[in-house]
Amino acid sequence: MNGDNFAARLHAVSPGDWLARALVALMVLVFAVTVLLGGGLLQADGRVHVALGSNYGPFTLGGQWWRLVAAQFLHFGLIHIAFNAMALWQVGPLAERLFGRWHFLLLFLVAGIGGGFGTLLWHPDVNSAGASGAIFGLIGGLLAFVSRRDLGVPLALVNNLRRSFLSFGGFSLAAGFLLPGVDNAAHVGGLASGFVLGLALARPVDVAARRGADLPRLLAVAAVAAACFIWLGSRLQA
Repeated sequence: MNGDNFAARLHAVSPGDWLARALVALMVLVFAVTVLLGGGLLQADGRVHVALGSNYGPFTLGGQWWRLVAAQFLHFGLIHIAFNAMALWQVGPLAERLFGRWHFLLLFLVAGIGGGFGTLLWHPDVNSAGASGAIFGLIGGLLAFVSRRDLGVPLALVNNLRRSFLSFGGFSLAAGFLLPGVDNAAHVGGLASGFVLGLALARPVDVAARRGADLPRLLAVAAVAAACFIWLGSRLQA
């Protein structure tokens, strides 16, 4: 199977990647609003981020679970938002096109929540924010996608993507262990959640194979993920 044929099939099943670009724009917009509200351009004011919905353990574990979603769009300073926006701009479009628009959105949000739970499990008192857990989830989902040989991705592309994702993920995780202030728990939680979810959401790159079953699959995976998170949340609160 040649690359041109695969590109044509990929365009047929998912012709655009506007949602990934829109998520980047939303992150930048939220950062701009955060700065205007006193959150800090270079040096973050954690109090403002807590007020806006960062994953502050005592509040999240106190029942404010919505913070696990809100925190994905908040960032601590210009370097933080720049790195995550660039990473999502590079990884997001491919994930959107391979998984399909709404499967991609579910993967992004659920992996981000998984990353948030990773933070709560590792250090429950910390104030955390950022899209890195969700971005690592996209990488995990893409690794799951290319690990399946029945989905119609050319072997050469599989090998290239696998090397790229493993190199980026390995470097980022290593940097997280070596550098202070990096929430590696969110990275690990997002990566693991994304890989599992990616296995569940991956579909062949074929128009006929994707016709008709999108909504039931989305609802089933979302329901299972919600049940797992509810159980985990109850355990953390116990």
